[in-house]
Amino acid sequence: MRKARPPINFLLVQLVTRLSLLAAFLFVLTLVDNQRKNPSPSIQPTDNLDLQLVRLYQRTNGQWTDADQEELNRLLTAQNNIEMISRRLPFTSSPSVPVLWAVARQQRAMQDWQQLEQTLRTILSSDPAHTGANLWLGLLLLPDTDGVRHVQIASSTPHEQQPLAAAVLGIVSVEGYTPADVALRLVEAGEWAFAERFLTQQIEQNNLDAWAYAYRGYVRDQQNRDGLSDIQQAISLEPTLSIGFYMLGLHERSAGNLPASLNALQEAYLLEPDNPALAAEVAAGYQLAQDRESAEEWFGLAVSLAPNDVRFVRLQAAFYAENAYLLDGRGLDFIQNASEQYPEDVHLLASLGRAYLENERLADAETALQRALLLAPEDARTRYFLGNLAENQGNIIAALEHYSAVILTKNPYTEQALEALRRLS
Repeated sequence: MRKARPPINFLLVQLVTRLSLLAAFLFVLTLVDNQRKNPSPSIQPTDNLDLQLVRLYQRTNGQWTDADQEELNRLLTAQNNIEMISRRLPFTSSPSVPVLWAVARQQRAMQDWQQLEQTLRTILSSDPAHTGANLWLGLLLLPDTDGVRHVQIASSTPHEQQPLAAAVLGIVSVEGYTPADVALRLVEAGEWAFAERFLTQQIEQNNLDAWAYAYRGYVRDQQNRDGLSDIQQAISLEPTLSIGFYMLGLHERSAGNLPASLNALQEAYLLEPDNPALAAEVAAGYQLAQDRESAEEWFGLAVSLAPNDVRFVRLQAAFYAENAYLLDGRGLDFIQNASEQYPEDVHLLASLGRAYLENERLADAETALQRALLLAPEDARTRYFLGNLAENQGNIIAALEHYSAVILTKNPYTEQALEALRRLS
């Protein structure tokens, strides 16, 4: 079943404390110097934080109180400057929970599990209901009952991580669950470091589990830690397992080896020819290789394999719209028909608007995109296309507003929106 399922000495203390203050001093001094030599463009989201850091340095004049230290930690946390926070933490009296949580994120990324456990326990001593800390500590302690207890606390507290905690709780509440069961849910949530931890536990229990090797290679790639050896091990253990070749295809794609990626993805599809997701991945490979004719064929195959799954319809519509491919014929026809079949689908409406924009039908583009915006006001893709439309209409203020909304989150259009903001400003 799992095969189909395509993170002392007082003087010494005083000396180290002074060195810590010096590091903070030098850090802020660098900001002062950079602000003078290279003023940031007005669109940079860290501008106000940089300015606050500069003012903090100027106000303290080298005499740092505990309140100043905590304010510096707060600003560094807001800037996501985890490295500096971690270096300063031992010399900060009673660091706040947000500061400790920032450190915990860094420790998770580094897979420093022992230090992470200590940090999480410190957070929970101040905030026993902290959802993230309870979830992560639970993941660290599973399968112990204390781990289940922390996951249970996390699942009962409203928070963005509550759904993940509830899903994990549902898994670990079933007798006979495996680390791989938890790992798959963590992969779906993008919790790469914990997913790797559970996949490693699975491999320790069964070092012939090709599925676990394939997924561990994938999650290592997601953390910029080469997962190729794990993926190759998966293929070696079970050459007929499609997931091994699928992960190899994704690995080669991320490395820029498009021909090798396509070969691996096609091999995966041949092993599982009724899987529309594999057909869509082959299509995406051809799209990256600029072979649009082949990409169209494979996107069409994915749709034919799952005609009632709107996700694959969205992919083909986006392919036509964002590549301006055959928008004078069957490309536009496909998008229009799909939008009529799924009239409330934001993604399809955005593709329709983009297609009309490419055809310079600005009024039609605005109608489609405004409908999408009404359905999902925070959809980054829709806002980006509305920014494109506003530019074409000569409405620079509106374009700036839409692009500014796009960069509030990390999404496939963030970099393009940033570039547009730089250009327009």
